Amino acid sequence: QASIYLSRANWEKACTSYEKALAFMPDDPLVQELLGVSLLFCGKEKTKGRKLLEKAARKPSEDAVSPDMLASDILAGNVDIESVKPYFMHVDETRKSIEQKKEALLLSLKKYPKFRAALFQLAVLSLQLHQPKEAVAFLEQLHALDSDDISCEFYLAALYHERYNEPKAIEHFAFAEKIAKKQGYYPKQLSEMKVLLSCSN
Repeated sequence: QASIYLSRANWEKACTSYEKALAFMPDDPLVQELLGVSLLFCGKEKTKGRKLLEKAARKPSEDAVSPDMLASDILAGNVDIESVKPYFMHVDETRKSIEQKKEALLLSLKKYPKFRAALFQLAVLSLQLHQPKEAVAFLEQLHALDSDDISCEFYLAALYHERYNEPKAIEHFAFAEKIAKKQGYYPKQLSEMKVLLSCSN
């Protein structure tokens, strides 16, 4: 319910709902992050909001190999809170809504070119719009800023493989594999990609 309020820009109700969720999941980094963002959107309890973002940035979700970028982007000043709002815009799977969100995020990115979370989401939106070339460009921008995000490296490896650019696919797969080994967790998708790239050589 809280995520629905957040996507509809109903910040007050989002805060109330995430507060209730936090009571049941006080150590959940995603709840901490989303409540922190909601508090900043409301323009109240900014100190509490930032403290929650700091907790979320320090401890990623248990099933995450790389930390979530949004909290650290805000804390590092890579984006201001107003420019974060398009990140949560609702998309109803129609082309028009996807394009509207993409345009809004591009404006945020123009103002804050180091907004990593926006770059990744723009790549995903581009794929939804069947624009793989644009998706690769956004992901390469993200890679240049931060080569420690396993999702970015995995997507680049997969997209380059689809475009028959095996050297680039192998290069980005190597980044993804390095991140996974560092965290001591090797996702199934990575194993499948390794087999795929081995077979294509």
